[in-house]
Amino acid sequence: MRGILWCIFGILFVLSIAPNALGQQSDSALTQSQFEKILEKIEESEKETRAYIDQKFDKLDTKIDQKFGELDKKIDDLNTKFNKLDKDVAVLSARLNLLQWIIAIIGAPFLISIIILFVQMRLNQQNSAEIVSKVAAEVAARVAAEVVTENRDESDEDIMLDNLRNTQPSESEIA
Repeated sequence: MRGILWCIFGILFVLSIAPNALGQQSDSALTQSQFEKILEKIEESEKETRAYIDQKFDKLDTKIDQKFGELDKKIDDLNTKFNKLDKDVAVLSARLNLLQWIIAIIGAPFLISIIILFVQMRLNQQNSAEIVSKVAAEVAARVAAEVVTENRDESDEDIMLDNLRNTQPSESEIA
């Protein structure tokens, strides 16, 4: 790339100096020494131009290197921060797992107690329903038995009253 630029600048320089040098001469032909001086001036100008371009390219290279160095430093800083954050996330994840295990270990007995409590409540409800039905059946049986005994007592009394009425002489028999 630099070589192509040097060639272009050299050609342009030669083309720009040659008419000036020729214009200064009279109609007479250039002498060998004058031609050599012109070539020397062209070479010096080319060297100066090359030095100037090299200097500019060097400055540009240093600026680019400096900018890329700054960017590399920023990238390194970001990588460092990312690695630190990655480690922090790993630590937090480990702590969260530990907390979950602790909660599970502590909460397991409570959960088991709650399950047992609900099972006992359900069994008590079932037992209560069975007991109520048994008590209701017993009460119904007792009431039925009492009704039957009362009916028997009443029927026994009725029989006795009927017997007494039948055994007593009627008024017509007494008169």
